Amino acid sequence: MKTINIMTSCDGNLLKYIPIQLESITANLKDRNIKFYLFHDGKEQDYINKLKQIPYDNITFNDVIVEDADVYEAISSWGGGMARSSLL
Repeated sequence: MKTINIMTSCDGNLLKYIPIQLESITANLKDRNIKFYLFHDGKEQDYINKLKQIPYDNITFNDVIVEDADVYEAISSWGGGMARSSLL
């Protein structure tokens, strides 16, 4: 089975939409192994730990705490840019 890596980032305001994104990914990419990476600031770690507990047949959930968002400033524009708050 082919593996796809998916990375996204968000702040606490958008975190509530991650479960919806995961449901969509698992429903639409059933024939793929998904490595999902969530870049975040670590302020909502309890909620993220709950997300990691949700069983998905084809998703491996990885969270990455971004301590210095400035490191990602240059690459954020590659995909059309993102709000700086999504990395803070």
